[in-house]
Amino acid sequence: MARQKDLGWQYCSRISETDRTFVRCNFCQREIHGGISRFKQHIAKLKGECKGCTKVPAAVSREMREYIAGKKLERQRKQDSLDNTIDNGNLDIVLKDDGDDTGMEVCGQQDAAIFEDDVTVKAEHGKVVKGDDGASNLVALRKRPTVGSSSRPMLAGPVSSDTPVQRSSRKQKTPSVKDARKMVCKAIAKFFYHAAIPFHSANSPYFQPMLDTIAQYGSGIKPPSAYEIGGPLLDEEVDTVKGSISELKLSWNTAGCSIMVDSWTDNSGRTLLNFLAHCFKGIMFVRSVDASHMINDSQLLFELLNDVVDEVGEKNVVQVITENTTNFAVAGEMLMERRRNLFWTPCAASCIEQILTEISTLKSVSDALKQGKKITRFIYNHAWVLSVMRRFTEGRELIRPAMTRSSSSYLTLESINAAKSALVQMFASEEWGRSSFAKLKEGKQVEKLVADAKFWSKVEYAVCCTSPLLKVLRLINADDKPTIGYIYDAIDRAKLSIRDANGGRYYMSIWRIIDAKWATLLHHPLHVA
Repeated sequence: MARQKDLGWQYCSRISETDRTFVRCNFCQREIHGGISRFKQHIAKLKGECKGCTKVPAAVSREMREYIAGKKLERQRKQDSLDNTIDNGNLDIVLKDDGDDTGMEVCGQQDAAIFEDDVTVKAEHGKVVKGDDGASNLVALRKRPTVGSSSRPMLAGPVSSDTPVQRSSRKQKTPSVKDARKMVCKAIAKFFYHAAIPFHSANSPYFQPMLDTIAQYGSGIKPPSAYEIGGPLLDEEVDTVKGSISELKLSWNTAGCSIMVDSWTDNSGRTLLNFLAHCFKGIMFVRSVDASHMINDSQLLFELLNDVVDEVGEKNVVQVITENTTNFAVAGEMLMERRRNLFWTPCAASCIEQILTEISTLKSVSDALKQGKKITRFIYNHAWVLSVMRRFTEGRELIRPAMTRSSSSYLTLESINAAKSALVQMFASEEWGRSSFAKLKEGKQVEKLVADAKFWSKVEYAVCCTSPLLKVLRLINADDKPTIGYIYDAIDRAKLSIRDANGGRYYMSIWRIIDAKWATLLHHPLHVA
């Protein structure tokens, strides 16, 4: 489940994947109906319909109260802004609400009033218009002069409640709100297509503010030229970023920072290391290094880490976080020997990956992974079989890509387990039996495998043992990074889930693997502080 933006989701878990209104408190384990809003009252201990949590830390409760108050203030500001916009005549449309959102009516440029059959104005300052049945039909708004145009007629002052409203001869129909949005979206999409802008750019945090700023100005705005974007505007943005970096560096004097080392391999096979400085104010990029020649040399890695610490300033560094490979571990120990006032810490996600890799060596889990891979390889290597599979699974895929190979293998195994009924029906169907693929040696092996109860038992065991750990991995890799305390708690809950999922049996081997890795790598003196 993807993490939601609302703060409340950090402190609860959904009991049902299909019912978002039924959640469990992570602190007191109380099951709460009514959705995330009611749960936030529980955490904040606000008087209302939900009893306050008895085990929530005071800091979390205070944070939730401040969050709720901030959201309430934000809604009030938006409402006040809308009211001011209407009062000041900053809109130039007349909204007709006839219950089906069929459209909006706009007065012509020379119209001095808004007209409709048998309608009488029942409001002040041109805000609300009521019909003869007493229901609100129209919202009458003043006309706003456009930039560069001469003055235009406006609905000035309050409108008498006795003023009859007549039909305009110049009334024109515009699209509904839904259709208007579609027109805007098509225009934006066309710009993306023409400029070959990656589609995920729409997820940028600056995309919506850009649209809001354009909407506030109105139509007819002159866009920035290529020179402005690549010249003066770019210079201004660089100065803004430099100011943000300077402010961020000042915070290091108060609480220090963590140097994070992100290792990845590009399409050319090069191993690249990105160095980032993280503190409570945010994250700053330090440098990127091609480490292909040093990734297997702990001495060279130590010298690189030491240089980065010098660049950031030893007095500012609390810890250096890297992945938990043998060479990085040795380099980290050497760094702590040289720099007595900082720590080397293995990445929590890397520890989870090592736990998952270790679990895959257990015979039943290893068999499930190998046999599951055999099924997916056969299905995805034959277009006709893949098409039939998608029809039986209603479009759901079996292969689920992930950041790492081990995660992807276990996620694929989860998909196979979820599609058990569909796969059994598919390989037992007449359509499959009549096909040429059913006569292939590999096809017969896969068919026999899908019908084997022992195979499904192994798959279920592997899924039960790894799904809770994959949830912890998603928590660690989420946009809102949790503190180490929440990760410790998540690991403990994962262990309990593994035990309960196996009926209190056959779980100790998994626990031993988790404890061996977790206690050795992440039971850290720094975390005690």
